[in-house]
Amino acid sequence: MHSDQYDFGDKVAVVTGASRGIGKAVAEALCDKGCQVIGVARSSKDLDDLSQQLAADGRRFVKHECDLSHALEIRCLINKIRSQFDEVDILVNCAGVGKFGPLSSLSEAEIRAPLEVPLLAAVSLSHGVLPLMPNRKTSRIINVIAPAAYFDLPYMSAYTSSRSGLLSFSRALDRELQPTGVRVRTVCPAWVDTDYIERNRTDGNWLPAVSKYFPKVSAEQAALYVIEAISGNRNEITPSILLRACALSYRWFPGTSVGFFNALGLYHPPALKSIGKNQPGAGKWTNWEESIDLHAAKVTFPCSASEVSTILANTQQYPSPVRAAGSRHTTTHCGVTDRGTLMIMRKMNKVIEINTAQQTITVEAGAIYIDVARMLKRKGFQFYVNVEIGNLTMGSAASTGTKDASMPNEYGQVCSYCVGVKMVLADGSIRIVGEDEPDVLQAVRSSYGLLGVIVETTFRIKPLLPMAVSHKTYTLDEFERALPALKQQNQSMMYYLFPFEDVLTVEFRQYQKRDSYSFNRWLWPLRNVFWKSIAPTWGYLVTRFVANRKTRSGLLDGFYQIIRLLLNTILHSNRTIATDQIIRYPEHKNFAKYTFSIWAFPEEEIMPTMRAYYAFCKDYDRKFGFRCDMLNVGYRIAADQNPLFSYSFDGPVMTLDPVTTGSAGWDAFLRAYNAFCSAHNGVPLFNQSKWLEREQVQKSFGSRVSLFWKTRRRFDPTDRLLNEYFRDLFEPDRAQESVTEETDSRITAGVGR
Repeated sequence: MHSDQYDFGDKVAVVTGASRGIGKAVAEALCDKGCQVIGVARSSKDLDDLSQQLAADGRRFVKHECDLSHALEIRCLINKIRSQFDEVDILVNCAGVGKFGPLSSLSEAEIRAPLEVPLLAAVSLSHGVLPLMPNRKTSRIINVIAPAAYFDLPYMSAYTSSRSGLLSFSRALDRELQPTGVRVRTVCPAWVDTDYIERNRTDGNWLPAVSKYFPKVSAEQAALYVIEAISGNRNEITPSILLRACALSYRWFPGTSVGFFNALGLYHPPALKSIGKNQPGAGKWTNWEESIDLHAAKVTFPCSASEVSTILANTQQYPSPVRAAGSRHTTTHCGVTDRGTLMIMRKMNKVIEINTAQQTITVEAGAIYIDVARMLKRKGFQFYVNVEIGNLTMGSAASTGTKDASMPNEYGQVCSYCVGVKMVLADGSIRIVGEDEPDVLQAVRSSYGLLGVIVETTFRIKPLLPMAVSHKTYTLDEFERALPALKQQNQSMMYYLFPFEDVLTVEFRQYQKRDSYSFNRWLWPLRNVFWKSIAPTWGYLVTRFVANRKTRSGLLDGFYQIIRLLLNTILHSNRTIATDQIIRYPEHKNFAKYTFSIWAFPEEEIMPTMRAYYAFCKDYDRKFGFRCDMLNVGYRIAADQNPLFSYSFDGPVMTLDPVTTGSAGWDAFLRAYNAFCSAHNGVPLFNQSKWLEREQVQKSFGSRVSLFWKTRRRFDPTDRLLNEYFRDLFEPDRAQESVTEETDSRITAGVGR
């Protein structure tokens, strides 16, 4: 039975764990299919929020608060369901808990918890719901399991036992119920992008090293796998090929598999020797690429604005400076806490309102950019700027630097479309800033958490449109001759740079009128696979294992020729979706990771600057034997004075961005690159241009530094939010102190242009 043959309409479905994560996404997906959904969870507040959201959209949802770890509450739940509904067609067990770590370090309650939920809870709910399933051919019991179900993992013994037990229960019950027509199925979506690990960082440290190589999917994608399990014929859905291969190997050759993974250092937790030495709530926290220690003495995971207020107001328990963080994808030291408090915002991830009339969306600061973009896509809307790094949180998007090639008559920075924020100030008070305060909003858009901790933000959105994309390769001479005409074509321009071959490939993008034809959904995923995995893997392997510099360069240049061929011949279409450009990167770095830097240059100076950059790259390679092992890129970005620290404040710019897998010599290269860029009138980003110096910042931003410092001191007079990174770059005795009224008015006059 395929999905188009299964009739979801008017089916009654029970979904556990419905307040967040997979369970919430499954509840929403089943409601969208026309089901009457009974949502079960412990959190009454989250259930109320979901119920109100679904009711506002006219979907049918009944909430039941229930602690599934108590048998009595499960019996009461079954009785309530029986009193409300004569029949139940679908049961989806998504709820699950469990702590990781050595068995000896866990309390008895922590050992029992995963055995009670999901295992005993799923067994009890199946027992209670089966008598309510009259139409056996369309009745389904779906159990959502974790990869731990397929392995006997050390330091996760109680957790693993519960998941493998749930898998065995599902298989046994399915065979038992075959004569009745009821089907029992399992779904293992592997890594799901929920906030569990972020909320339980100590638990995450006990995961086996191999886990970070499993692909990560959104909760919404996991829900689609559940829909497939309900409507399809497969008893066990495990989409990850790597996970299936590992599970099969472990099933048939357990000893050999463990030995193999041990040899690769993938079976045990990577930080086994050091884990446990950190104080509760502290530990070594790094940025995503693990190149910068954030030096957190205290780590918090606030769930609400009131919790953020409490943290900021309590200076004794939560030391200064307090730095808010999202996915920690910054490549600079802007998020370092200097032994202060790190505030991870990922638990605050709700979409508060999508106002289709005013074309705005209001979300909590911890919501992930790619998830919000995909939600908008389902409703026929999109962001104005669709940046590549989908792990960006919305709070970061509202207050930090981003880059993307400007579409015609649009800006290229996400924060430029932020029209309002709610933030908690250093003293714990709430401050709402909107377009009625243009000068303050201008500062907030590039505040990097220095004015206050953003807890909610509102962005402008627009209707979803098809987007044309094409590529063309130029020599530097050809591009210089063509550039004046290209600027007049009213197209976005992003480009791939090849300094060692004196060519570049330009990607042109342009929105089309909406018509009846379908969208092209394969082009961007194909591009993303190359950019996210294939290109960095090739660069890493070549740099790591090929010692001869000439051979190494030949392998890299040969690969780039293949890339250019694919770009010019295959990657073109008139009907892509801009949202599909966004990439969800792994939660933790792997060998296929890459890093980058960015400076922007005045558009009128770009050709001599680009030629000089190509010469700089060649000369640096000759002298020091280092070259970037990824594709250098660049963007053409429109003039934009909406953020105070906009890199295109004084006019349109074009960027020159080195990209690498982070091989030895990268940091030294960056220092030389920064000096080159500053000498060529470049402008950096505080979160994406590593190793900035005070003089370089002063030269790029001039009096805007002093103007921002004055604003910051009004909002945070005690320096509660200020770390040493920004103090070194901004402090008045080290930068220009005075800003004339004339300069102030010039800076703020362009807001909202």
